[in-house]
Amino acid sequence: ILLTIITFLWPIFNIKYIEITKMDNITNMDIAYKSVEDFRWKNIFNIKEIDVFNKLKNYQDNIRSLDMTIKLPNTIKLEIWSFKEIYNVVINEKNYSILENWTLIPKNNFNEELKLINLKKDFKDNMFLEYRKILNPEYLSKITEIERLLKDNIVDIIIKDIVYYETQRELHITTENDVIIIFTLDWNINIEEQIKSLVIFNQEREQISKSSIVYIDLRVKNKIFFCPDENYNTCERNIKSIYWE
Repeated sequence: ILLTIITFLWPIFNIKYIEITKMDNITNMDIAYKSVEDFRWKNIFNIKEIDVFNKLKNYQDNIRSLDMTIKLPNTIKLEIWSFKEIYNVVINEKNYSILENWTLIPKNNFNEELKLINLKKDFKDNMFLEYRKILNPEYLSKITEIERLLKDNIVDIIIKDIVYYETQRELHITTENDVIIIFTLDWNINIEEQIKSLVIFNQEREQISKSSIVYIDLRVKNKIFFCPDENYNTCERNIKSIYWE
């Protein structure tokens, strides 16, 4: 009798309804529903949250976490969180926001609270970039850390432009008074050492926010190089000889 009852009731517990709620304005709901469609009509007791999460992530790299609730007899409810937006960017004449893990999110309009970052990397026009990671998130965390340390240690500095050279693993930050500060993101010199050198330069040599320096180069361990404004043409040639535009 029990077997007969179970056999009769078992199909009732097949997933018929999937309800998705995004806990931010980032997740693409059409893609999300498409990615979990394979779970529909499967038995609700056999579904695992990690499997649903992995399916969602396969389609959208922006998804950070998932909370799944089972609502008997035939409904699963999914709440989705994404990584946070940290920069605006333009790639192939299209607007995007970059998330904490380097995922690109298409945007009609920029988030006015975020800075614009210029990525010096050749993105092919036919590349599928939306909702995908485009670069190593390890380097993005270094970029955000440099920006934070700059603000914490040189309080009067105002950042105007941020440029990341992907091939060279270098970050160029331009201040409001057009001083270019060149950082390396490679492991031969850590971020704290570069910031320390810059702070000493700012205190003992010349105040960066009021200087007429063209660039300050922090890429060599325990050394700092700078090019004054009176040598502007030479300074410009130095930079252009190294970096492509």
